[in-house]
Amino acid sequence: MIWRASIPVTCLLTLVVAVAPASNRTGEPGCRVKITDPRAGQEVAGRISVKGTASRSPGTYLWIFLRRWDFEPLWWPQGEALWDEEKQAWRGFATLGKRVDVGWEFDLMVAGVGPEEHLRLTDYMTRGMETGRFRPNPLPSALCASAPLRVMKGSK
Repeated sequence: MIWRASIPVTCLLTLVVAVAPASNRTGEPGCRVKITDPRAGQEVAGRISVKGTASRSPGTYLWIFLRRWDFEPLWWPQGEALWDEEKQAWRGFATLGKRVDVGWEFDLMVAGVGPEEHLRLTDYMTRGMETGRFRPNPLPSALCASAPLRVMKGSK
């Protein structure tokens, strides 16, 4: 009787292990990203340096996104962050609107995307540089993302 009762439990445990993501089964760290600079609530200039830490898998590209808070749910891609593997850190830049946006709050976010989204975002940036037209978009499908961080555009 004990043997018969343990079969469903064994099958269930086997199913859970088989369905778990590969990164959880092998102990590899997942994709995590955090913004460390600027700080939430900070008054910032129109073009700012954005920095943070991350752990990511090969083939994950970190991109910086920005929006004025009232443009939710759309974001402007700011560019791919430069990755420092040794320090597990990244850095990049963001441009907070125009002069008329002084005093407005902006949300920053960094997302880890796969190769397909990376190519789409790279094409967006290339077309924008060629035409001067950068339209906001929904946030792309991300493997991981930082929590949004709100800053205020100052007059600098």
